[in-house]
Amino acid sequence: MNKKIPANYYELLEIKADASSMDIINAYRQAKLTYKPDSLAAYSLFDEDELERIRADIEQAYLTLSSPEKRRAYDAMLTEKAEIRIAPPAEESTESQNNVVELSGESQSPAGIRYRMAVATDFPGVLLREIREFKGIELSTIAEHTKISRQYLQAIEDEDSSHLPEEAYLRGYLKQYAAEIGLDPDRVSHHYPPLQNRTD
Repeated sequence: MNKKIPANYYELLEIKADASSMDIINAYRQAKLTYKPDSLAAYSLFDEDELERIRADIEQAYLTLSSPEKRRAYDAMLTEKAEIRIAPPAEESTESQNNVVELSGESQSPAGIRYRMAVATDFPGVLLREIREFKGIELSTIAEHTKISRQYLQAIEDEDSSHLPEEAYLRGYLKQYAAEIGLDPDRVSHHYPPLQNRTD
């Protein structure tokens, strides 16, 4: 049942050592959602004591990394322990100030992607794409195996509502896509944001 608990605050928040202040805020918000008390996915991986510890660590991680002075001291401690290589924080950009949690492949380590796969409560298209690319699976391969058109598969990853099929077909396509990349088909089909936003 027990999953490995992240070793440091950067790993816990799933950010790089040069993360900007907005990256830290976004990651903190995401972590709070991931480990909220009613998160079934988190409870399937950790017992209550571990969850309490992780929630406390998330708060401490945010307090530490959001303070320049505390972050410098923490980075120095990690450097001494040789846990991570510290790079200067990235320059704040307009793009990083849009309050969106970044999930690009470049910003996520393999360990971070595996961890996100295990604890995800939603499966947006960008996460599905990250997992597929992490596993080295081409869209054309999924299209060949499932006989789903590549255009539909692309629309699923892009969450392009103008090109997504009707709900009944979309659920079926999501289940096949999920199975191809090693995810639970029912879990993905029930937690794909465009379907959650649709009214019956």
